[in-house]
Amino acid sequence: YFQKLKVLIEGRRKLWGYDFPVYVVQLPDFQAANKNPEGGDGWSRIRLAQAKVLTLPKTGLAVTIDVGDPKDIHPKNKFDVGER
Repeated sequence: YFQKLKVLIEGRRKLWGYDFPVYVVQLPDFQAANKNPEGGDGWSRIRLAQAKVLTLPKTGLAVTIDVGDPKDIHPKNKFDVGER
């Protein structure tokens, strides 16, 4: 997932000829807790890949794991997400 984000960001910057800032909104809390600390369901792995985007210049990450709803991937609390 990180490689895809990296290619997307670098490709758009090259295409547009501008090293613009890119912000990623990390996946919120979703689904029940997982007993596998490595994130067997994949959600935590995607969050880690999203955090790795910070290794690229002019990038930012809005962490939203605390505003999520385990039953709904789209947090109802849009205000806090937008503030971050």
